[in-house]
Amino acid sequence: MTKHVSLLNEKNIVRLLRVLEKYGYGCYASLSELEVFLTAETIYSDASIEEIFGNEALLLHELIELCEIKKLGVKVSRKMFIKHPTEAYIAHLSSLRIELPIALEENWVEFIEMYAESIKTYLEDPYLPRELEEE
Repeated sequence: MTKHVSLLNEKNIVRLLRVLEKYGYGCYASLSELEVFLTAETIYSDASIEEIFGNEALLLHELIELCEIKKLGVKVSRKMFIKHPTEAYIAHLSSLRIELPIALEENWVEFIEMYAESIKTYLEDPYLPRELEEE
């Protein structure tokens, strides 16, 4: 077990997956899948593992994104974002649609403000696939 996994236990994952179920979103993700997902190669500088594990809303976002990319048929691997950039973007945008109503209901104000600000950067991202510009 790596130091990343030791920051989080399976009970926390199960609890967050139950939150998703409460809002009608079915998702399965294992702790090992989450670790690979969070440490996979990417062209972006994302939040650190510690930041994600320390913020329930961010962790929920990553869980949804993981489930969404799996639904698109992408195998969880260290190169998943490099090999499947369009699917990664689709999963990310889908996760925002799914989690924003949850964040509003749960009153995660800091999370909502952060994402409202970052939506601007998504629209200006030179790596945004053309077919997703309308999304």
